[in-house]
Amino acid sequence: MSADQKKALVCAPSRALARTGASDLASRGLLDLLRHGLDDLSKVVPEKGRVLLVNDQQALLEEMEQILVANGYEVRSTCRQADAINMANSFFEPQDVTVHANGYWSVTPCPANIFVPRFVMLGLTMPVTLGAELFGLRRRISKLILWGKVQQSEDLEQRREYYDFDVLPTPFDAERSVNDMRSWLAEAWTNNGNLLDAEAHHSDALECHEKALAIDRRCVSAWINKGLCLDELGRWPEAIQCYERAIEINRPNYTPWVRKADILTRMDRFEEAIHCYDAALQLSAESISSWMGRGAALHHLGRYQEALHCYDKVLEIDRATWTDCGRAHVYSDALNSKGASLYRMGHYSDSIECYDKAIALDPKYAQPWYNKGNSLQATKHFDEAVSCYDRAVELDPGHTGTWNNKGICLRNLGRLEEALVCHEKALGCDPPDLFGWYNRALVQEDLGRIQDAISSYENYLAVAPASTDRQVEQARARLRDLKSRIESLGVSLDDFGSRARGSDSEFAESRATVTGAERCTRCSGTGEFRTSSGVDGICYACGGTGVRKQP
Repeated sequence: MSADQKKALVCAPSRALARTGASDLASRGLLDLLRHGLDDLSKVVPEKGRVLLVNDQQALLEEMEQILVANGYEVRSTCRQADAINMANSFFEPQDVTVHANGYWSVTPCPANIFVPRFVMLGLTMPVTLGAELFGLRRRISKLILWGKVQQSEDLEQRREYYDFDVLPTPFDAERSVNDMRSWLAEAWTNNGNLLDAEAHHSDALECHEKALAIDRRCVSAWINKGLCLDELGRWPEAIQCYERAIEINRPNYTPWVRKADILTRMDRFEEAIHCYDAALQLSAESISSWMGRGAALHHLGRYQEALHCYDKVLEIDRATWTDCGRAHVYSDALNSKGASLYRMGHYSDSIECYDKAIALDPKYAQPWYNKGNSLQATKHFDEAVSCYDRAVELDPGHTGTWNNKGICLRNLGRLEEALVCHEKALGCDPPDLFGWYNRALVQEDLGRIQDAISSYENYLAVAPASTDRQVEQARARLRDLKSRIESLGVSLDDFGSRARGSDSEFAESRATVTGAERCTRCSGTGEFRTSSGVDGICYACGGTGVRKQP
């Protein structure tokens, strides 16, 4: 066979689409749509395999080729029996067979640009002998699939005398075929968008979902996937609109209700979120995500008893299809959330029991370790709490709350330098724990690093959210107190910072001259006071004023 003959046989994957008037199945508009979209799609949809397509019914052949190409397959097709054999054989001719002196021989693999089909799809109307001849190439072709309309009078099993096969029937329906083609192509685009979204290429993924919807405006999965992508981009109102569109198209689908509710929860619109979760549960009473999300929304509203009911509902669900690992994941998540609600209710022992169960199911789940530490801290078991926080940061080193709360416990244990390190770790996380500035300032005060404490309070107040009004007021009061103490000494803040440290500083000398027969009621330190006009004294260990007493 000549090179020109081979070139004529091994044609482009979208060859059938280039023919005008080749099929009465599809409208001209659909063919134009596919012609413009398939070339781009073939570059991004992962390869699923190569197929040789053989059928003497031209319309069915072109329809199947369009579907396969749109879904990532590389296809060659023909309507003629002779061409099918020639094409199958030509795929393997560009191999170099070398016979070695010892009698062994080797075959150089085909070049990468040579089309080697994974399987053959053979129309049911093609001769049995053709199938037998193609089946004889089974060393090269792994699968023979029959497709088309099965005649009632034919017993397909008789063909097994000639070749083995699987059957893929495709009834002929022009209108349905056009709609199915549009749906398949839209699904292919949105599935590719999901792959890009998983790699954090959210803008590129969004473009794929929009192309899918340009092809089929009623593609529910494309609306849901577009919503997920917009959610990742922080465009929550637009994401909600996508989920609402999916609900309009397919109301029995509970998934868009859950996705919409999840965003409403993050927007602090908890009552609306609960309404959406309830709608989802009406459609699927055993929806894990619906019960968990509903419980979280109720928890945020302070309706802890109702939240507990939601988590208990999850713990009642047991699906036969679950693996042990999957069941452990679901139950540990529910037990951890249940423990968090019990903690808010002040039932610390019960919350610890839930966390222990969650940890037993999934020891590598960091959140229950962290939450158990919080319950132990609330009951003043600081050493045990620190151990839990240690395990939590081992599993999740970037969790800011763990570092911050560990620092609080260490401060209560008097391990101030270790506490300071923890708060600095919290501030070094992404995103930083804003409360780290406040707690860092408290430790710096305890260590007598007054200027550092002032700086930390100021940093905290610059970024503190409005929801922490009580703590903000405490920080302001502490800041005013520290600054007033320094002003009472008759020095500026800058002078205090530059002269109050080191054994050779003026303040160090002054502290050394103060009698050591006094002790601070706050930190029990001795010999650490400087008196000034109208001021009883400042403890340079903790910053306390007027707190001296006789030992």
